[in-house]
Amino acid sequence: MIVIIIANNYVLFPYLELFTDKAIMLELPEGLFTLLTIGVGGYVVSRSGEKIAQSLKKPPEVIKN
Repeated sequence: MIVIIIANNYVLFPYLELFTDKAIMLELPEGLFTLLTIGVGGYVVSRSGEKIAQSLKKPPEVIKN
């Protein structure tokens, strides 16, 4: 449902508004937007943590002259 609301508001609505004044912009509930923001933030933090953990796990490379 959230995908449909976002697609309508940011893809369909701007184009429909050019041709007709009867286009409807759907409201995204505030709690749902907060949940989406927290979910994306958590994903970014977990992916960053995964990359950091992988780099710490590798043994340091020895530079030969």
